[in-house]
Amino acid sequence: MATWLPLALVAPWIIASDITKHIIPNRAQLALLLLTEISLIHQGLTIMLHANLMGIYTLLTCLIIRALSASRVGMGDVKLVAILAILLGNTGELLSSLTLASLFGLIWVIATRKKVIPFAPSLILGALFVSTLAS
Repeated sequence: MATWLPLALVAPWIIASDITKHIIPNRAQLALLLLTEISLIHQGLTIMLHANLMGIYTLLTCLIIRALSASRVGMGDVKLVAILAILLGNTGELLSSLTLASLFGLIWVIATRKKVIPFAPSLILGALFVSTLAS
């Protein structure tokens, strides 16, 4: 299974929900996590373990940043970033993905002139872009 496939399958659900309700459903995130884990099984135990440890580290880091900052990043975005860390599997791809997501988010803010935007579409677009280039 290609690394971008789990994200491509669940992305419409996550994006639609975040745009319309500003909520990323836990069921959608669970589906993305399960599909990601299934795709990792075929890559071997070492890669799977490394990817999951990166996801845990990313989750803890995002939780600390969220707690210490005055940002309006929701828990759905925090969990999504952790799942994307597992999906992408290495720090370089995750940082590239987050950089692109920030750029896409900035473009969205400028285009809509809103201070609060759904960030999941930007996160997904950044991850899809990076994962398809890496494949």
